[in-house]
Amino acid sequence: MKTLLLFLLVALLLAFTAHAASSDVRSGVWTAELKGDRLDLTIFRGSREGQRGMNLMGVDVALADLGLAKSDAESPAANVTFSLKREAGTVAFDGRFATGDGAGQYKFAPNAAYERELNALGYDEISDNDMLVFATHDLRIGTIRELIAAGQKPQRRQLDEVAVFHITASLLHEYAALGFPDLTIREAVQMRVGGVDRKFVNALHDLGYTNLSAHQISEMGILGATPAYIRSLRDAGLRELSPRDATELRIGQVTPQRIEELRRAGYANLTARQLSELGIHGVTPAYIEELRKLGYDELTPRQLIDMKIHDVTPAYIRSMKK
Repeated sequence: MKTLLLFLLVALLLAFTAHAASSDVRSGVWTAELKGDRLDLTIFRGSREGQRGMNLMGVDVALADLGLAKSDAESPAANVTFSLKREAGTVAFDGRFATGDGAGQYKFAPNAAYERELNALGYDEISDNDMLVFATHDLRIGTIRELIAAGQKPQRRQLDEVAVFHITASLLHEYAALGFPDLTIREAVQMRVGGVDRKFVNALHDLGYTNLSAHQISEMGILGATPAYIRSLRDAGLRELSPRDATELRIGQVTPQRIEELRRAGYANLTARQLSELGIHGVTPAYIEELRKLGYDELTPRQLIDMKIHDVTPAYIRSMKK
């Protein structure tokens, strides 16, 4: 196993060395990890136009779309060539796999006809980097046309997000059916980032959250205020939480375990706001216990928070006593 890992590291190092002096995103290096019948690909594009340093892009692709045999990817040592053919262009890969891990180099050939169609739709100054993003994430001209027909023409700077998050007219229709009509492209992206889908929406409905805005539900998803998290807080005694309560509790990393620890420290029946503020400002049961040992055993939640905000630490108190 160590030999295989060393081989892949050496192969990747050689590929980077060969690419280091180039800023052309039409060629670069890649690494990959086999996951079932799919390949988790990471493409290192080198320096983008006008920028310095490396940047990378990850994409999950079915082996069938790459023309790569699973047996080759699983082989102890196999030289491979495969390609990703999309409307925006073709990415050709060559390199080597060892028991599910691969590395090598790629070459990208953008499709000039695709770029002309983008120009005809009003999108100018399309770079090779843009074309590579559109190709790897399979942004199709038909998808853009359907969005335009639905009254949601993406702005030039939004095309990358439409590609990466697979924003389509059918997705907007699905969100509308879930109670979120007339979403903008930006709102749809936020919903995607938050993992908002039918299952997520229905689970929140079951908990009584039936009138959420697109902003509220996407923020809950992004910050991790999921239905499972809310149920755990209810089991800990926190009922009737607003969407804002739930997100702030999540930001404060408030868990049922932390609530119980605070109760044992003498702070029972704290409100959701008090719990979230204690969490956000880092007032932990350990901090409370240290203060208690120094004689501060009847502090209110507000006093604890103010002390933490002003960096009144046990060490500071001890130094002042001295």
